[in-house]
Amino acid sequence: MSSLSECCSKYSLSVQKIQYCNSYTLIYTKQNTYLFLEDDSFRRKTFSLFKNIDYPFFQESINKDEDSYGLYLYYEDECDDFKKNKMIQALACLHYKTMFTFQYSQQQLLEFYHSINNEIQDVLDYYDDLMDYIQSFSFPRIDYYCLIINISLIFHSIYQASYYLEKWYQHYNNSVLRKAFLIQDTSFHNFCCSQKSYFYNISQCREDLMIYDFVSFYRSNFDCCDMRELFSEYQKILPYSEDELDLFFCLISIPAKVLFDSSIYDNTVLLNHELNYIRKTEQFISEKNKENEETNK
Repeated sequence: MSSLSECCSKYSLSVQKIQYCNSYTLIYTKQNTYLFLEDDSFRRKTFSLFKNIDYPFFQESINKDEDSYGLYLYYEDECDDFKKNKMIQALACLHYKTMFTFQYSQQQLLEFYHSINNEIQDVLDYYDDLMDYIQSFSFPRIDYYCLIINISLIFHSIYQASYYLEKWYQHYNNSVLRKAFLIQDTSFHNFCCSQKSYFYNISQCREDLMIYDFVSFYRSNFDCCDMRELFSEYQKILPYSEDELDLFFCLISIPAKVLFDSSIYDNTVLLNHELNYIRKTEQFISEKNKENEETNK
């Protein structure tokens, strides 16, 4: 018997429908909808941490501790502005309650710097090589032509990422970074905002640089919400230092590689999505810098 069947039998769930999602399963009954997790051991350990730090944005399981799986009440909600702000508050609250400062050793600093610099260089090399290849065509196809007329935008974003990395690196010896417990899955579908607010999937949680969660959030949701407003909401609770802001700007400025390995139509859609990301990111950074200049006057 599978653990899902065992769970439904043990807790007398009159199943009407089962929906398989990326990291969990939804069980629909007449009375309620339940979220089922196959392996819940990591989640239970995390809940122990959440209780110790008095973190409110989590949902207790309704099954017994002896079970290897997890069963939770699931609440339907709408992805409206209230939910978006609530999720940012939940994210900032977790970081605030688990953060600690640290400094890299000189060797660790160099390794970290080179890892990001190599990522930037890899993207630059990719688009350089791709442009060399495209220029071998007398009449490039439409997706390639779209890249040709917008390549300066991509290169500017790459150079912007490099600028903020160097700026951060030059000032690092006089600053400290902060680590925190990160959710990592920062998509809106991973957050419930109904009778109770909490994150569904915490299986990817880990301890790392505090800024990484908002980098992930920004990349996943830049096109569906007012990122400036949500970033300001986060900063009210847990403002970044100037050095953290430089590193954050660096990471969100690194463009993704558009691989051009699908149909011409799909390639063009993916390229336009990335170009839209770059334009919005440049605008976001410019507006934040203006805000900071006004604040520091």
